[in-house]
Amino acid sequence: MTDGGRDLPETNRECVRCDSDAVPGSRHCGEHSRLVTDGGVSEGDIRVGDVCLDLSQGRPVQVVEALTQNAAEWSNNNGYDLLSNYANERLEAEPSDAVFECVYVGSIQ
Repeated sequence: MTDGGRDLPETNRECVRCDSDAVPGSRHCGEHSRLVTDGGVSEGDIRVGDVCLDLSQGRPVQVVEALTQNAAEWSNNNGYDLLSNYANERLEAEPSDAVFECVYVGSIQ
């Protein structure tokens, strides 16, 4: 299993926010997990070509690249703080969040 291009061990991992065991396929425990339990997907399930929803804009996007850098690494390498971006800050983005390059899709039918 991968997480934003990084291999995840098959054994339990610790939550990035506390010392609890992470939910399989996530970097967070049940309390801190952003996994959707109603049939949705985790960020580890997002693949190139998938159509997703930009939560800050409410618009569909298509994933064109799953970057190997997390949000903190991307910010440092590109001179732009993804975490303090207004929309990402409202959505409680974390430094360890996966980063995807996406393009907006005109319409989905």
